[in-house]
Amino acid sequence: MSTDTAQPSTSYAAATSLPAVEGTEPDRCALDAFRIAIASKLVQVFPSITLSQAYTGVDYSKKDSDFTVALPRFKLGGKPAEHAAKFKEAFVSDEWIESVETNNAGFLMFKCNPEGLARKVLTQINELTTNRGQDNEKEYGHSDIGKGKKILVEYSSPNIAKEFHVGHLRSTIIGAFLVNLYKACGYDVVSLNYLGDWGKQFGLIAVGYEKYGDEEEMKRDPIKHLYNVYVQINKDLKAEKPEAEKKDFKAKQDESGVAESLKPQEDKDDDEAESGVDAAARAYFKRMESGDEDSLVNWRQWRELSIKQYEEQYKVLNVKFDEYLGESMVSHQKQVKAVTQLEKMGLVSDSKGAKLIDLEQW
Repeated sequence: MSTDTAQPSTSYAAATSLPAVEGTEPDRCALDAFRIAIASKLVQVFPSITLSQAYTGVDYSKKDSDFTVALPRFKLGGKPAEHAAKFKEAFVSDEWIESVETNNAGFLMFKCNPEGLARKVLTQINELTTNRGQDNEKEYGHSDIGKGKKILVEYSSPNIAKEFHVGHLRSTIIGAFLVNLYKACGYDVVSLNYLGDWGKQFGLIAVGYEKYGDEEEMKRDPIKHLYNVYVQINKDLKAEKPEAEKKDFKAKQDESGVAESLKPQEDKDDDEAESGVDAAARAYFKRMESGDEDSLVNWRQWRELSIKQYEEQYKVLNVKFDEYLGESMVSHQKQVKAVTQLEKMGLVSDSKGAKLIDLEQW
């Protein structure tokens, strides 16, 4: 925010002698001022509590009051109900807080002065709507609390060559909201879409496209056509070998201790090789992993077409990403290296051929 623009004519903290609390902006968020007012009253009655501790203890209420303070959190000793009664006896209403109620658990329930709340909030909105920052944007709804800080928000993450559907919508909406919120608070925000753009399924789509691909349909609606191809080739796969899908989830242990699901196809014994659609898909993806340009041409085109169509759909939602990355960045060699390193650190255990990392202690 610009330091040259006119500031609100009335500073809440200065006008009412409210103390400063780090991380708060009472001149931009009126409710910060109300919380500081309550914290100040707590400190006056209970001097062992710091202003910062008191402020942190002022929570927004869920019902029947505006703010709540749980006195037991401050570990004052004695009976919480007696501390609550002591506070209520000393309480004096002011322009910020109209009343306080207590209960036997030692909770304080505060109600704001309604006239003061309305006046301060509306005055603040008016002043900050009039003021403009360096980018000529109205200052209302903006803050400098994140200035000098950088944050990355990764969200949406659909699978390429498949249509964007309602399953991705929740993540997209929440992620976009967080991006806008952090930007409004002054953070340097990087929005990232980490695509599902790698795996044997793309070998399967490639095999299917060779069999069911249609250039005219591809030009008309590429993502829908690729999805239809994927559905059709999956039907062929299931008809040919009902157990194929189950085998994709079974990891066998090799002599080196690396799960078979992470092994390049050429490392497997010939007598284990599968036939038909599944074998063709694995072989195609193996060539992709090996960097075979002929095998990567279609994949690159599908990825590009997918991003292009997603961008059109995101535009309707008013969503924009700074970067599109994906699973294709993590090569097979990097996967093996990561598993090996984790094993050396003693963080990996075996379970029916799969590699597990137990995070329970963390």
